[in-house]
Amino acid sequence: MIFSKSKNVYLRGLFDFPVNAHALNGRRSRLSLYKSMPRIVAAIAAIGLLLSAAVPSLAQKEPAPLIAIDPGHQRKANTELEPVGPGASEKKLKVAGGATGVATKKPEYILTLEVSMLVKEKLAGLGYRVLMTREKHDVDISNKERADLANDAGASLFVRVHADGDRSAASNGISVLYPSASSRYTASISEDSMQAAKAVLDSMVKETGARSRGAVSRDDLSGFNWSKIPTVLVEMGFMSNPDEDKRMSEPAYQDMLAEGMVAGIVEYLAAKGKALSPETVDETMTLLTQTGLYTKEGVRFAETDVSLSPQQVRIFEKLGRWGHIRTWLGDRWVPLDRALAGEVVPEEGSHALTAKTPFYAVPGDSVPLGELAPQTLEKVASWQQGWLCVRTWLGDSWILTE
Repeated sequence: MIFSKSKNVYLRGLFDFPVNAHALNGRRSRLSLYKSMPRIVAAIAAIGLLLSAAVPSLAQKEPAPLIAIDPGHQRKANTELEPVGPGASEKKLKVAGGATGVATKKPEYILTLEVSMLVKEKLAGLGYRVLMTREKHDVDISNKERADLANDAGASLFVRVHADGDRSAASNGISVLYPSASSRYTASISEDSMQAAKAVLDSMVKETGARSRGAVSRDDLSGFNWSKIPTVLVEMGFMSNPDEDKRMSEPAYQDMLAEGMVAGIVEYLAAKGKALSPETVDETMTLLTQTGLYTKEGVRFAETDVSLSPQQVRIFEKLGRWGHIRTWLGDRWVPLDRALAGEVVPEEGSHALTAKTPFYAVPGDSVPLGELAPQTLEKVASWQQGWLCVRTWLGDSWILTE
């Protein structure tokens, strides 16, 4: 709990240190916890820690549901032919070229990967496993092979991400396609796919305000016909419409598209009894950087106007990369990708380097800030797995001593 006393606020429980809480004429409120941590974080950049270091895996009786995401198309079309379905004599192109933005001149394969990576990030942040059929443009993966990847992985849902095109520049809006119940290839997955399509469509329209063009069944798509699991194809908007084309390349609108897609996916999983719920925990985490407090509504985490300075916090619930804590504002969420599990221990004295040693902004970072020559450095703090914080000319940095 935090209790007000004069101009200071006191954090009771893990700490008993005064906090200077202030707001500056509408600017974001900041909590400056001057005594809760040593100078350990003076120069730590706000870059993410490896999830393996920051957030232990969710304790699930079964693995978290797996969602397969297929960013439509690729840099080069493959005009070779493949059967449209199992045992079919009819054949279609392995991968078509896709549309190009009439205003942005952006190819569809770039747009679909941009949004798909946001979907991946958001789903992973909620604790779901994600399979991407591609994460780069220079691939050669046919529609059948994309479906096979999702089938073989045992995904709970296969989401194909595309953008539309039309001869009319006025056409606009979002549609979500699903496999037809009348097709001999997809009859067994049509009903579940339709439920997923409606959930994704409704959520995307609600999030973006775009026109709904409906959930539409199709029996002519190879990617559907080879699927053995529920699958949908999202048409995010029309690249042939100048306004919608430009909008789909705006970062804020791409975030809305991804947020809506994720909300619909989770709604579908919830209807099937597969959605993840927060895990009850009792853990101490150390925030290494200024960390915003968030509220949660559905799958969306919204940042408030208040943040916490580096300090230890007690997590009572965890959902993917998010931790639920109790604050003077009520229960709030914090991102755990800028936190370390457990306590950072203040250290005194010196540490002698006997060989060239890489040093890092944060423990677990894959890219070092540079290399330290043999020398003696002042110790600041230590963390588990042999990480030691030392004082360098770039500020307090981390080295691995084991």
